Parts: sequence; structure tokens; C-alpha cells
Amino acid sequence: MSSEPLYDSDRVLEDIAAGERGVGAANAGRLYPADPASPATVFRHISRGCRGVRLGAARGARGIFTTPSAIRRFHQQLSGAEPAPASAPAARRAHARACRELDALGVK
Repeated sequence: MSSEPLYDSDRVLEDIAAGERGVGAANAGRLYPADPASPATVFRHISRGCRGVRLGAARGARGIFTTPSAIRRFHQQLSGAEPAPASAPAARRAHARACRELDALGVK
């Protein structure tokens, strides 16, 4: 199991503490810009992300939820307004690939 957390709950919970209302994952797609997204798409953006960017969410007693601010941050990162941090698995793969390339060149 990966040590990387499934949800970016800290920022979402900060949004809630600041007075923002939580939105269930099933309804969050209605807040997407342009066209609404299906609940499956929203959950995929939370769990796997899109182009290295994951939608922030938290787990509550009634299920997974996000906030309008988290949805806005997600789309800002996708549009390049904010750089997306590299995920831990992607960083491990890049490191392993670099080590293989150095080994192939005989660099120790």
C-alpha cells in the first residue's frame, strides 16, 4: 500500500473551518467549470488525479467531500496557473529510471 495519502484533506478542512460549505463527491461535478462532470469523474480526480493533479477532498461521516475552493485550485493547477507538485510514486519512478540509465553508462 502506498504511503501517499489518498486525499488532500488538510486544505479542504481549512476551507471548511473558514466557513466554506462541503460538497459531496456525487454533487461536486455540478461545480466544475463549463460542463458538469459525472460522480465517477470526480472520484477519479480525487483518487488518481488528472495529469498529475489530484482534487483535494476529505472523508467525513457521510462519505467523501470537497469544497468549491478545492475544485477551483484543481482546475487552476490543470490550466498551469499553479505548478503541480510531483507525486511520490512519480518521483520514485523517475529516480529508478535515472539509476538504470547511470548503471547502463557505467556510472557508479
